[in-house]
Amino acid sequence: MKKNSSLIFIASLLLLSCSSDDNTDPLVEDQATFALYATGTVAEQTAVEAKKTINGKWNIGGSTANKNVSTELKSRKSFFRETKIKLKKTTKGQNCSLNYIEFTENRYAISINTPSGSEAAFGQYTLVETNGTVSAVELYVSVLGNNHLIATLTNIIVTETANDLNATFDVIFNIPADYEWACGSSLSGEYSAEKEEPLAGAEDASPDSNFAKIVATWDITRVIEIENGIRTDITEEINIVCDFDYYDNYEDENCEQGSIEITFSAYGTYLVVFYFQNGDIADWNEGNWNFTNTSQTEIRVFDEYEYDSWEDFISITTLNDTEFSGTITNLEDEDYIQEFTFNKS
Repeated sequence: MKKNSSLIFIASLLLLSCSSDDNTDPLVEDQATFALYATGTVAEQTAVEAKKTINGKWNIGGSTANKNVSTELKSRKSFFRETKIKLKKTTKGQNCSLNYIEFTENRYAISINTPSGSEAAFGQYTLVETNGTVSAVELYVSVLGNNHLIATLTNIIVTETANDLNATFDVIFNIPADYEWACGSSLSGEYSAEKEEPLAGAEDASPDSNFAKIVATWDITRVIEIENGIRTDITEEINIVCDFDYYDNYEDENCEQGSIEITFSAYGTYLVVFYFQNGDIADWNEGNWNFTNTSQTEIRVFDEYEYDSWEDFISITTLNDTEFSGTITNLEDEDYIQEFTFNKS
């Protein structure tokens, strides 16, 4: 998918997950531990078992490539700041490779490497059951407000060797003509992948810990910036999403009030997804996070690019089953602070 930029949006933090109506944390197994080490043949598992088996971040080919952001563009250097992360218009069918695929309770993310940089697709997935076991995993994206099947995974097998989890699977891509994905369906084939190591503390996290609570999907409800003692509500600004003309110096057009979804995973990754009102994805950010102290009251969010890097620090004020609030600071600009409130999706 081509990364359609938004006018003003978050510049870094947070990754995938989803919560149920009873506020059960979807990445927490039996409300006690994360499902980190499940193995088996998915075709022999029930839907509940299969979700635990595929859950996590899977690095294709055992490597993670550096993000390549065009030097013509402004790179992301902080959380909640204006950015315009765009890649040059690419040609479908060019030389591409899968970078990683990540699954949470109901959602997935796929990252691909192209000569122009990283692209990604996000959406919901469905476990196809045949005679009580899972025969396939279907990946969907929203295009013009409608869900389209873009890929089907089959023959998924997860094994453990020397404490490392590895997966093999087949994937068939079926990219809609109106979906801007540089590689088209050229990535269909057989793959092997190594599972990302969980973040320190995930294995022993208790259900009432900040770790267990933060691993979820959150919706932005309020953001206040504080600069030189002046407080400004920027919630509406950061929710603006736009289409950009690739051939007209990325000029803004068709801007509207959208929404932003932020997710932490138990594997130290985050994802920020910006949505148009019809549910189509406008843009996305990804990166890394970890706790900075044993009391789990401060979070470091950071990312590294081929030509740049950045980090912010989040002090937690409130974190429970429905709300996450706090303050965000950057050591390079301690006079600028953001206060935020998120509600669980």
